[in-house]
Amino acid sequence: MRVVQNVTARTTCLSPGALDAPLCSPSGSILWNVANLGYLTAWAGEQLATGKTFQPTNKVNDEMSAIKWDEASKTLVLGDPLLITTENVGQFNY
Repeated sequence: MRVVQNVTARTTCLSPGALDAPLCSPSGSILWNVANLGYLTAWAGEQLATGKTFQPTNKVNDEMSAIKWDEASKTLVLGDPLLITTENVGQFNY
């Protein structure tokens, strides 16, 4: 079983291959949401230890969106990444 979080980079560049050039600027930083990922991992361990099976969609707690279970790949998917921008950076204590 794997626990993963979807991560999609959002970067704006003036030309292809300009990732390292000064003309390329990200619209924000994308991080693993470590609190949710840790909570999901502990929850998944408890489910396995008590013999419970994962459903296609799982409610882990009230703060997290529904967690998807892909039976074919044996993967729990946490969902969207944590996107930190200049507008919301003050909300986080990292």
